[in-house]
Amino acid sequence: MNRSERASRYGIGALIAVFAGWFILPILIGLGLPGPTDADRTADGEFYRTVRGVLLGEVMLVSISLLWCIAVITFLALWPRVLVDSKPTRRWVVIVPIITVIPCLLFTRYDAFLDIGPGFFAATVLMVLVIGASEELLFRGITVELLRNRVSEGWVAFISTMLFGLAHLMNSLAAGVLNLPQVLSAIVVGYLLYLTRRSLRLIIFPILLHAIMDLFEFSHIGTADGASFYNFLFNLALVIVVLACGRLISPRRPSTLNAPDSDQRLGA
Repeated sequence: MNRSERASRYGIGALIAVFAGWFILPILIGLGLPGPTDADRTADGEFYRTVRGVLLGEVMLVSISLLWCIAVITFLALWPRVLVDSKPTRRWVVIVPIITVIPCLLFTRYDAFLDIGPGFFAATVLMVLVIGASEELLFRGITVELLRNRVSEGWVAFISTMLFGLAHLMNSLAAGVLNLPQVLSAIVVGYLLYLTRRSLRLIIFPILLHAIMDLFEFSHIGTADGASFYNFLFNLALVIVVLACGRLISPRRPSTLNAPDSDQRLGA
C-alpha cells in the first residue's frame, strides 16, 4: 500500500486510538520519571515557581505527547497536509488571528516571569511552545486531516473544536475540579485556532498563537490585580469574533450555475 494512501484508510477508530496515546503515554511514562516537588510550586499550587518545576512538571511530559503526534503523522505520511492547509478560505479571515494576538501581547504580565529570573521566563516560553506544538499537531493537524476523509469541512471545524474543549474538560477533571468557564473558553479558542490555520495556511501560525495565548494566561495565574478583568475582556472578544465569523463565513446561497464545493463553503 502506498504511504500516501494510509491516512485515507483510517477513520474515527484510528482517531480515538491517537487521542488515547496522546493522553495515556505521558501518564504511563511519567510514572517512572522524576517530578516536581511542593517546593517547585506556587503557594496556591496552580503553577510552578522554579525552572525545575516547569521542565519536569510540564515540558518533559508534554514532549511525550508531542513525540507521539510526530510519530503518528510520520506513520500516516501526513506531513505535507499537516504543515500546509489545503483548503482555501476567504482572505478577510486573516483578521481573526491578528485581533486575537494583539490583546495577548499587550496584556501579558511579562514581569510575572522575569521577576523570578530570565531562566524561568525562558523555561515558560519553551513550555508554551511545546504545549502549542503538541495540541496543534493533534487537533488542527491529525484530527482535521483524518476527519476530512469522512465529513464535510463544517463538521471538521465543529468536531475538532469540540474535541479541543473536551480535552480541556478532561484535564480539569483530572486536576479534581470542574472548570466549565475554562472549557467554554477552550472551545472558543479552538475555533479561532482552526480559523488561523485555514487563513494563514501554515500549521506554525496556530502553534505560535496558541503559545502566545497560553503565555498570557499563565502570566495572570495567582494574581488578583486585573487578572479577572483582562480574562473577561479577552474571552468576550473571542466570543464576539466567533459570532461574527459564524455570520460572515456561513455558506452563501449557491447559484445553480456555479455552486461552490461544500468543503470550501463550510468552516471558513
